[in-house]
Order: sequence, then C-alpha cells, then structure tokens
Amino acid sequence: MRKLIYLLMIVGFGAALVSSCADSARGPQEQTITSYVILGGAADTGPTAYARAIVTEQSRGCPELIDSEGGRRPMTRRENPHGFTVGVCEAILPFEKEFRVSWSGQSLPVAVLEPERLLLTGDTGCDADDCPPGTPAEPLQRMAQNISTLDPAPQVIIHVGDGNYRGTPKYADDEKTLLIYDAGDHVDGPECSLDRPYISQNAGYSDFPDNWENWWIEFFEPAGPLLRTAPLVIARGNHELCSRAGPGWLYFLDAGSNLDQSGQISCPPQGRAVPPVGDVLDRILVLPPRVIDLGTRRLVVIDSANACDYFAPESTTAIYAGQLSEVFDAPDPDPSRPTWIVTHRPLVGVVELCSEGSDPDCRPEINNRTLQAAWLRAFGGPAGVSPVELVLSGHMHMFQASRTTQQGSELWPPQLVVGNGGVAAESGPGPGPLAIESGDLSIRGLTSSAHWFTTVTVERGGGWSGVVLSGPDRPAIAVCKEPDSGVRLCSPAEAS
Repeated sequence: MRKLIYLLMIVGFGAALVSSCADSARGPQEQTITSYVILGGAADTGPTAYARAIVTEQSRGCPELIDSEGGRRPMTRRENPHGFTVGVCEAILPFEKEFRVSWSGQSLPVAVLEPERLLLTGDTGCDADDCPPGTPAEPLQRMAQNISTLDPAPQVIIHVGDGNYRGTPKYADDEKTLLIYDAGDHVDGPECSLDRPYISQNAGYSDFPDNWENWWIEFFEPAGPLLRTAPLVIARGNHELCSRAGPGWLYFLDAGSNLDQSGQISCPPQGRAVPPVGDVLDRILVLPPRVIDLGTRRLVVIDSANACDYFAPESTTAIYAGQLSEVFDAPDPDPSRPTWIVTHRPLVGVVELCSEGSDPDCRPEINNRTLQAAWLRAFGGPAGVSPVELVLSGHMHMFQASRTTQQGSELWPPQLVVGNGGVAAESGPGPGPLAIESGDLSIRGLTSSAHWFTTVTVERGGGWSGVVLSGPDRPAIAVCKEPDSGVRLCSPAEAS
C-alpha cells in the first residue's frame, strides 16, 4: 500500500512538473493581453459559455484553461479574416466551474446557469472630443472598477452595444466626402441609405479601417475590471456595423464560434480601392438571434444594428419580422418562462417631445420605426400576443424606462434603455417622469441622463426589481419593479 502511495505521489509530481515546464517553456512574447467570458446559445442547444483570451501577435499558440483541481482544457485560435494585430483564443467552458488562464494566471468569471443578479449597461465608449487620444475611455474605466467592488457581485453583465466610438468616424476619408453607411442615421430618406452607394471604413479606399488599438482604449483596457467580474451577454450596436467596427466586434465579442454549430461569423467583403461600392444588402450583415436560457429568464439577443430609426424599409423590416417570428414560433421547453429581448436600438424610445406652442398635429419623436413595423408584422397586434416581459436596449445615450398603451391595452412590452454607460449623454425629452398622450397612444416613463449602470435582481417565482445608480458613490436615482411597479415601470428613488 505504501509503495502505491509513493507511486501516485511520483506520478502527480511528474505531471505537475510537465505542466510547469510547459508554461515556462513558452517564449516571452507569448502573452495574454486580457481574457473574458461571452455567453451565447440557441433554443435547441441551451446556453454556452465561451472563454476568450486575446494574445499578442507574436504568440505561437494559445494558453490553456486550468480548473481548481489542476485539470487543463486547451484553447484554440479564432479565425482572423480581417487581419487584426492580436490573436483570439477560445474554449467552451462548463457552467458553475472555476478556471484560470495558464499564461497569465488570471481567473475567469464563473458562468452561472441560474443567475439572479444582473447588471445592465451600454454605449460605453468615448467620443474623440471627450477623451484624449490614446487614453482609456472614461467614465467607463471608473465605472468598471466600481462594478468590480459590488457586493454581492453581478452574475451576468448585459451590454446593449456601442463600445467603440473613437474608432468609428463618420467619414471614411480625411476630406470628409465619403459618408459611412450607418443604417440611415445620417441621411433623410425612406430607404435609409440602402439605395445609395455603400461606403465602409473597412474598404480599400478608407483612411480609417477598424483596428485593435482603438478597441483596446475604447473597450478592453477600461472594461478590464468589468470583464473579470462576470460573463457578458452582448448585443451589436450601430457603431459595430460592418461598415464601422463590425470586424472587431465579430472577432472579439460575437457569441458565434467554430467550436460548435453556431459558427464564427465575419463581415462580407467591404470593397476594394475604388469607391463607391454598390449592392448594399450584399455588404451588410444581420446576425441570427441568440437564444440564451438562463434559469428563470430566456434572453433573446436581436442584432438591430441595421434597423433604421425613422423609416421602415421593406427589405430590412422583412428580415427583422422573420427573425422575431422564427424565434417566438419555436417551441420553448418552459413556455411559462418570461422572455427578455436584448437589442441595441430600442423598440420604443422617446427621443423628443413636442415643444409648447408647436403644431397641433405634432407627434413626439419616437424610435425605432423598423423594429416597430417588424414587431407588428410578426405578432399582428399589441404586446399581449407575445411572451416578452421586457425589452433592453441602448442607442439613446440616456436611461429611459417606459410603458406604452393604446386605448388602454399594452401596445409594446415594457422598455428599458440603458445607454448611459459612458459616452456623452443626450438630454432627450429631459430628465424626470415622462407623460405623453398622442392620439390614442399613451407613454408613461422616466428619463435620466446621468451616467453609470443599473442593477437587477430576478425573482425565482417571477418578477424582477432594479436600481438605477449614478456616479462612483452609487446613489440611487430610480427604482424599478415588475410586476406591481405602476404605470411608469421605474420611479424616482426619492418617491419610492
């Protein structure tokens, strides 16, 4: 028996020595820059956690993931079709288990199957006028550090898109003659630039292709503490269109991988050296929905980056209507489970109110017209015919909560806009309660332009509650609750 114990000790020591030698044998250039966990999934496969490690360009291979018992799990390289100067390694993680990255020793956040504590944020980058060149995005850096000190910590962080502003200029050339395609955001026309020349910052004629250096200062460096706190569920914003920072978003953050049937996705060809490029629909990309079943909630991530705000072109409206129909027509093993839609552009966002003394026929400015048209086409009626409990979005640089009714019936699901994560805030309809009556349409809600984030607790028996926080000291500016939160969804904290 004693010989057997000695033999096992020797074998164990030898395995540890081999493991240690494998780590020490790597060259000094083989380094992990950062690591994180992305959550994805599909209705028929269940949720998936992808561990990602961004490594230096000189690194010959990938680190391994080491669990708490010393077991090792290999990582493999993602395809790099757009030629970024860093590599991305990945592996599928089991849920409820701790791992660290071999090269750096950094612990990965644990992927939890039934999370109860969520954190909501979005639009976290920094405009060039607000952050000096080469510096980490603020206030994202302070906010991420603040998130890392939350006790108890969030178990999932939901980011609703737009994390790269300084890397996404409005024009593709220094002369500012080539206006980059942005789903109609900078033009006035019902086809939302689909009928115009397609201009991309990632075409051969562009002076500003998407690059790692901008992704580092805009997102990965400042968000480091956030990425170490909890796994990400992330939507693609319009700043991550293929015409903008889409190549990097798909490479670093998309929950699609060749390790499973989801498949890694990259941008279509964006054009060669001679502008303009035609065939707009052949150049853009609308990602398939990601269906992530996490405990008491089903999260459906919809890629609304190409959804025009103020018009509803037939081609893109049909795409979104088809996606909504497909997702909600599919059988759900737990049909009683509430669904949250996570998307960048809001289904209902109040952008501007009619001013006093304006035309009697004035209507408040409300987006997103493409998503609204697609919703009505998919469901054919008010929100009650869909199983959606909440829509989470950004795009508008503010916090906004709203309920919309028509003739007393809920027209759209309750909406939270959490685009107050860092980029310069928009005033929108102004801070405070919203109360809009437009014909038979009624919108009740709350708006704030204060930066920071929202924490949410989901209840196992149904319902959820949230607190909208502002600034490093985290004073509450609003509280939210569903159900029994009244007509506004969220109320000012002092009134709660």
